[in-house]
Amino acid sequence: MSYHKVKSIFEIGELAVYFEFVGPTMFSPNKQERMAVIISGPNYGMSITYEDWEVLDEPMFDILCGGKLQKNIPQKFLQKVPKKQNH
Repeated sequence: MSYHKVKSIFEIGELAVYFEFVGPTMFSPNKQERMAVIISGPNYGMSITYEDWEVLDEPMFDILCGGKLQKNIPQKFLQKVPKKQNH
């Protein structure tokens, strides 16, 4: 068995789209997208995924979304908002 720490793609203060899944499974077609700000993280050791013989330690973040603090959101539920390039 091997252990892999998934690399974080976010930094504190960055914008992200937070996918909040509504329904019985995370693959529900009734998902809502909301803008969020990363306020802390990455935190490791709280979201472990087992795939075959691999252990994936995924980064989790605290976010501010819709005026509410959401704690320990896995990176896989966030999508990075690209920074605008100044020309």
